[in-house]
Amino acid sequence: MPETLSTATPAPTTDTSGQTQGGGILDLDIGTETTWQPVFDTFTAREQSCIRDSIDSDTLDALLAESFLEEDSTLTEEQVVQLFSCLDEETAGDLLIAAIVADAEAAGAKVGEASITCMQELLQDVDLAALFAAEDNSPEAEEFILLFFGLYACVEDPSMPDVGGQPDTSTDDHGNDGDSATAVAVGAAVGGAIDYQGDRDFFRFTAQAGQLYQIDVALGTLDDSDLDLLDSDGWDLAYNDDFGNSRASRIVWEATESGDYYVGVGGWGTGSYTLSVTILDIMDDHGNNTDGATAVAVGATTGGVIDYEGDRDYFRFTAQAGQLYQIDVALGTLEDSQVDLRDSNDWELAYNDDFGDFRASRIIWEAPESGDYYVLVSADWGSSTGSYTLSVSLSAIVDDHGNNVGGATAVSVGSAVQGSLDYDGDRDFFAFEAQAGTVYRIDVTLGTLDDSVVELLNADGWNLEYNDDFGDSPASLVVWAAPESGDFYVVVSAGWGSANRTGTYTLTITVP
Repeated sequence: MPETLSTATPAPTTDTSGQTQGGGILDLDIGTETTWQPVFDTFTAREQSCIRDSIDSDTLDALLAESFLEEDSTLTEEQVVQLFSCLDEETAGDLLIAAIVADAEAAGAKVGEASITCMQELLQDVDLAALFAAEDNSPEAEEFILLFFGLYACVEDPSMPDVGGQPDTSTDDHGNDGDSATAVAVGAAVGGAIDYQGDRDFFRFTAQAGQLYQIDVALGTLDDSDLDLLDSDGWDLAYNDDFGNSRASRIVWEATESGDYYVGVGGWGTGSYTLSVTILDIMDDHGNNTDGATAVAVGATTGGVIDYEGDRDYFRFTAQAGQLYQIDVALGTLEDSQVDLRDSNDWELAYNDDFGDFRASRIIWEAPESGDYYVLVSADWGSSTGSYTLSVSLSAIVDDHGNNVGGATAVSVGSAVQGSLDYDGDRDFFAFEAQAGTVYRIDVTLGTLDDSVVELLNADGWNLEYNDDFGDSPASLVVWAAPESGDFYVVVSAGWGSANRTGTYTLTITVP
């Protein structure tokens, strides 16, 4: 999760009725004394149920009694992600807007309907759960940071002089965009100042392909800085807010090609700072992107080192469609790892932080098609550098049902089929033929599995129905009327709150 949002608000999913338990979140008059309880009361029944499944009752009770504006949230980062995963898009967006509005108003800002509309437009079609789950310094995390700044930019800031709504920039020491950026030589330092709230100073330097650069902001009278790196087209390449235990900022970055790059420095409040750009004398053992990925053979192990804070090691392996792979990171001197699996376009396919009771990482994954895939190893929060061993192997697990629409097991209406979630993250797909206007009952009965989730998808993979716990049981039930005839798909997986995410179950599809 991006550091500036580490205290961001949690939340939950949608009731099939679509009805909330109270008024909408944005109807609440939230102040410094407002707790999470009235916010929770605006969630749908399904959203509230999802929250209760995601976090234990003691933590939930503590959260509901906590101030909505509390910076040190009771929730862990993982719980924040789980809760946002429960929310529908509109509720998630309104929750984030409510937090920003309350925070801005507490600081004396003016927030009107235009500001709220501006934020709602920015949040359209944004998957907040995915962004909250983003790994620090990843492209998704940087996207979230930029979104965060955009949302706050919707708020009218009373600290800015009221001169046509714009601050006085006549004494600004550095330009606010790439065209007016100040040139800085590699190896040199340059002083700067955030002269007014919202000021952002731009600098330009020339990088050489393959060189590793360290970009530092040392604080003077500025209390807290943030730093981003952009290419010549203005695309964000890297971002950092707080480095280590400091409110200063640092980016370590390897240039993929020679040319001019841009550094943007901002901050909370105003004050002075010093910017430096230097060549880092570290031999990075593995590339930091797909182009520089180290080839790994399936069945082999490869050693690696996270050489500096923010280092990201990429590896490439060739997978065969339908094969189940196990990707392991065994810790050496690295205290805590994260592992991502990505496709050839660098899109995330799977992720794991801690496997079981260990801080090492494991992904078990079925290849949907043959081709090259990429493994990204990085350090988790507070575990900056150290050694590890990566292995990619064929899993010994025999998965009983496919993990996608193409591998779905055919089920006849009126019959029962046995299933097993064979590993953490396993999702079993089933296909059945429905007739338009017919009502179907889809039941998951638990065997050794502690808690199930059932989803209903159409032929395009769109989610039509969802159920976690039915009544007082951790089993799952969906009752659904087919809008048209054709093939539909049922997906069975483990519940978020399940301590044991593997085990047996029985699926039945009947006409009541």
